[in-house]
Amino acid sequence: MNADERSVGARGRNDLVIEEGGAMRSDDGGGLLDLAYIRSILWRERFVLVACIAVALVLGVIATLLTTPEYRAYASIQIEETGGQIVEGQDIDPEVRPNDILVFMATLTQVIESQSMALAVVDELQLDQDQSFIGDSLPERYTTLPEDQRAALRRKIAAEKLSDNVMPEPVDRTRVMRIGYKSEDQALTARVANAYVESLLLSELQRGSEVNSYAREILLEQIEQVRESLQEAESEAIEYARNNGIVGQPISSSRSASSGGDAGGGSEPVGTAQTISGTNLVTVNETYAAARIRRIEAEQRWLAVRDMAPMQVPEVQSNPVVQGLIAQKSEIERRLNELRERYREDYPEVAQLRAQLTSIDRNIASIANDVKSVIRDEYRIAQRQENGLLEELNSVSDSAIEEQSRRVQFNILNRDVTALQDQLDSLLNRFNQISSAANIDSSRLSSLDPAQVPNGAYSPNLFANLLIALLLGTGLGVGLTIMRQIFDDRVRSPRDVETKLGVPLLGSIPFTEGEPLQSVSEPHSHVAEAYSALRVAIDFTLGRKSHPVLQVTSSSPSEGKSITSIALASDYARAGRRVLLVDTDLRKPSLGKSLRTPDDDSERGFMNVLSKDAPIENEMLVNTIENLDVLPLGPLPPNPVQLLSSDLLPKFIERYRHSYDIIILDTAPVIGLADSPIVSHHVDATLFVVEANRAHYGQAKAAMRRLLDVGANVIGGVLTKYRPLEAGDSYSYSYSYYAYGTPTALEQKANARK
Repeated sequence: MNADERSVGARGRNDLVIEEGGAMRSDDGGGLLDLAYIRSILWRERFVLVACIAVALVLGVIATLLTTPEYRAYASIQIEETGGQIVEGQDIDPEVRPNDILVFMATLTQVIESQSMALAVVDELQLDQDQSFIGDSLPERYTTLPEDQRAALRRKIAAEKLSDNVMPEPVDRTRVMRIGYKSEDQALTARVANAYVESLLLSELQRGSEVNSYAREILLEQIEQVRESLQEAESEAIEYARNNGIVGQPISSSRSASSGGDAGGGSEPVGTAQTISGTNLVTVNETYAAARIRRIEAEQRWLAVRDMAPMQVPEVQSNPVVQGLIAQKSEIERRLNELRERYREDYPEVAQLRAQLTSIDRNIASIANDVKSVIRDEYRIAQRQENGLLEELNSVSDSAIEEQSRRVQFNILNRDVTALQDQLDSLLNRFNQISSAANIDSSRLSSLDPAQVPNGAYSPNLFANLLIALLLGTGLGVGLTIMRQIFDDRVRSPRDVETKLGVPLLGSIPFTEGEPLQSVSEPHSHVAEAYSALRVAIDFTLGRKSHPVLQVTSSSPSEGKSITSIALASDYARAGRRVLLVDTDLRKPSLGKSLRTPDDDSERGFMNVLSKDAPIENEMLVNTIENLDVLPLGPLPPNPVQLLSSDLLPKFIERYRHSYDIIILDTAPVIGLADSPIVSHHVDATLFVVEANRAHYGQAKAAMRRLLDVGANVIGGVLTKYRPLEAGDSYSYSYSYYAYGTPTALEQKANARK
């Protein structure tokens, strides 16, 4: 990329910044604020923050000393798990359930803060008669009222004062409520807190008594109504059973059996009268089911042995008689085999044994056939029994179905009777419980700890006031810091040069204490290393431009452009390049003052070469470093703009361009002057110098716009006097590499300065 392309790119970026109004943004598109930015603000505004916090703490101490002490005493009550509520459908002693405790605590808080509770405490302690408590709260215009009206007014004022200072505080995760009272009277706090507890417990007892009395009256009315309804329902059910021939156990017996029949496991639900038809149907159905099971078992046995030989039937093989005959046959066969070895078949004893074997085989076959016949007969009997029971079941079912239509209405009546009986029993039990507990304390509240006279004041609290003052002071300091930052548009970090001005950053020069030229002359100092990095960046930016002419300028005076020009020229010279450094600031030159030795002639300089065509060798400063020629300004010209607008400067540049490797022109600031824009026409590149923490964004942007509007090739910017902490960076991180390779020498110089 050549210099012209880089210039176009710089102009494009600058135009973008101008269109966006100069909004701060990071290179990666981040937002306005980041940790480094916040850290830089806090560091820059540390004195404002410390001053605001210190003033707030002092005011907090003063306010604590001037505040009248206040005392506070607490009494506590406990909320029991059961109470005396009587609600239809609930138990006699319902719990204050865990999911309702918060609502109950909130309700209790409102009760404690109520006007009626405050009036009860006023009456108990007679605070309306205590002039020290009421004070001068009674207006003078009410002094002419009758005594009873003034007494009511004093009572109201005392109650309002109590309501304003009572402090009910539920204790988290417990059933405990603390009741506190604050006052300037140390003893009064405990008296009022205990009086609130007593009044609250008394009101709870009165409420419980009223609830019990009201509940008994309501329950008596309900009992009479249910009794009348039960009598009518029983009469109607009995009359319906008589008219429809439904015979079964009485309704009360059926209900009793059902309620206590769980142990037996055979009772019907409450309200059902079991009839004879129903009982027969159940019995026949159970008998038929058992007969069906027996038939299936017998059928399966017969199917299993039907196609078997009689001797293969398991029942035959396990028959004891058959087993005995088989054993007898085996013995005869053994004897027969022994005789056959000695005698012939016609031997009488052999013939006898053969006859016995034939008889035993016939007996075994007869028994096997009989066993198989028994299995077949059992199956046929079971089948006939099943068929007979099925006919009986069908007959009983028809009878039960006919009766069922009549029993539907009876069951409805029966269930109504049972429901009314249950309701009457429940009401009677409830009434008995209320009557038994009528004289028992049914309060849900009980006193836990009485209030004690406080030993010391709780207000003012020095620690709390200082903490509040610290927070307020910090908030005020942060607010002032934000306001200052809103109206502060100074360039502080290297990132600001690129994002705000739209030009590449070629280098950042750290701030140094003392004489800047001394730091520049030290080859391994932070400043010298930074300028060396700047020189390398300029070389890369200029590329292969031969014998370039570089202009160094800034938006306003004293931003470090002259020091930058000297440092760059010196670094180029040390690198073996022939350098011409020219002071072209025709308004307030500084190169001569910075580099001139006491014995130099102050009249020598650039103006003599430019206007009088004097030899340049005679106008240069003496005793400069090797390869560096410095041409100071010389006498101030009367008409700088006309002089620079002439062709003298272009001719000067063309005459000496090829005599030097690089020419550096230290020009005047841009703002308010036309010198630098004019010079930028005749140079190859312009370096824009911005002083950190001093150059304003608007001013620097206006200067950059003037240069770009006249076609200047602004190759980049350099940030001078850079303070990392004020920009949000770590100083050690930013500059530790500048001293790379020479820590010992730098430490010695630092120690020498100390």
